[in-house]
Amino acid sequence: MRIHNLLIRNRIATENNITNIISKHTNLLTAISNDNTVKNQLSLLSQRIEYVRPYQEAFNIEILGISDLKGNAATTYNDSIENISYRRYFQQAIENNKLTISNLIHSPISNSYVYIICKPFANSVEGGTIFASVSYDEIKKALSYQENTSIKNNLLNDYKGTQNNCKNINILKINKLYTSLDSTKISYNIKNKIAFSYYAINNKYQIERLTLHQIKNTPWYLVSTI
Repeated sequence: MRIHNLLIRNRIATENNITNIISKHTNLLTAISNDNTVKNQLSLLSQRIEYVRPYQEAFNIEILGISDLKGNAATTYNDSIENISYRRYFQQAIENNKLTISNLIHSPISNSYVYIICKPFANSVEGGTIFASVSYDEIKKALSYQENTSIKNNLLNDYKGTQNNCKNINILKINKLYTSLDSTKISYNIKNKIAFSYYAINNKYQIERLTLHQIKNTPWYLVSTI
């Protein structure tokens, strides 16, 4: 039970860390998307992006950008107009009329990896999007809680010796017990984003617990093992 509680606490803390990072960006995009001077279709994109720069400086975000419905975009980084209509995150945001997060992409600005959050303008007749970069290092730092050594040490101190060995698997009275990790079933669940929580006995006769949960307000799922 203590392993179970530690895993839950660890997972929830990690999910909250990531959710806070994403929420900081989505709240900013929501505020900008309601700014009439930014979404004013009578002004050129190159003019409207100037109203966005103070937001970027205040929140220390690498890139903020706006686009029209055709995918022509202006960013706080580049003075020229770029077409992003081919980018999947833009297409999804426009097609589904909701916030979208890109796959991990490389940023030539900082020579690092980022995600792009793209949000349609709120209540805009002509349409268009507002988008921002999220540093992968921020997300990676949030995920590092999964590797928290205090959690590991806590477990090691509590479960030293033979208590951590379970050669007799009947001591665990639970339906979701696997004598080995069923990789086919687990792969299927991950691919189809089916949340799960399994106990398993590994090849060292130790208990393992594997879980998959969706992180709120994102298309991401967190896989946790302990």
